[in-house]
Amino acid sequence: MSKSFLLSLFAVMLSAAVAAGEGGRVILKPASNDGWESNSIIASVNGEAISLRDVLAHTREPEHIAYLSLPASELPRAILAIRRKAVDDMIDRKLIAADYHAGSFRIPAQDIDSEIDRLATAMGARSRSDFMAKLRSNGVDYAKMRRDVEEYMAIQLMLHRCCLAGNTTTPEDLYRYYEKHKDEFSEPDRVELAMILVTDSKVAEKISQQLKADPAAFADLAAKFTEGPGKDNGGRLGTIEVKRLRTEFAEAVKSFKEGSVFGPVKTAEGINFLKVIKFVPGSGNDYFSVLPRLREKFEKQKRIESCEKYKISLREKAVVRYFFEQEIDENKSVSKDPAKKEGR
Repeated sequence: MSKSFLLSLFAVMLSAAVAAGEGGRVILKPASNDGWESNSIIASVNGEAISLRDVLAHTREPEHIAYLSLPASELPRAILAIRRKAVDDMIDRKLIAADYHAGSFRIPAQDIDSEIDRLATAMGARSRSDFMAKLRSNGVDYAKMRRDVEEYMAIQLMLHRCCLAGNTTTPEDLYRYYEKHKDEFSEPDRVELAMILVTDSKVAEKISQQLKADPAAFADLAAKFTEGPGKDNGGRLGTIEVKRLRTEFAEAVKSFKEGSVFGPVKTAEGINFLKVIKFVPGSGNDYFSVLPRLREKFEKQKRIESCEKYKISLREKAVVRYFFEQEIDENKSVSKDPAKKEGR
């Protein structure tokens, strides 16, 4: 397992309990002034309960990202989706772990110790005793942590096994996949452009004359005159797909020879001059040229499908119940939905 995985596992184990509330039915929505009903049971799998407290330990980071990236009107639905996925992931992990324990194979104790030692090193512990002291100071029980590490290792092992089972890729499989997904394996033409934007026609005329005399002066003129973006970078705007150029620019750029200068081009913003910094031609999508990427994508898709089939097969033999509101209506309010049951 990776260092980042081990640290994530430890972060989950260290997650502090949030404000406790009353039991009963739970609404998976952003926190209100009343706090969270953190001790409430929101799902169960084969009689084993999952509380909101358990879920919040896994959703803190994606929820923070949602708060940073989404407007307030979209947050309730986004956070509901994050928490619902966390619940389903926890159910799947519990079922996979139970499948591991139902079998005869056990991960050797020395392998578990090696992973714990890696976790200790990642935390900056100088020795096993130092690591144990760090755990105690953070209120983490060593025996439980060891079981958690074994469970995570077991889940990865079981998923890896099911993904490899019977996954033989034939040339026919690859070609059929290629025929259905050709467009995904072509790269469009791209161009890197610089721009000078001015609103004064007299300044534009002056720039036009200077560019005709010396196209290489574009960056200096941009630094001096442009009223648009990229002033500190010679007017550079970055790279864009040619087909995505706005109509005025697409019509003005007659060739993509590097160093070519075009303009003046009138737009709603003002008068523009364009320079081709770099042109990157697209790549074709014929079968043999994309075969390495094609195989990688196809086999990744097969692994995902195999893992999903494995999870579904476990759920078909399990009793899974949900005890939370599961949908948000168009008015962004949480809609009532009876406790949902899956499995037998």
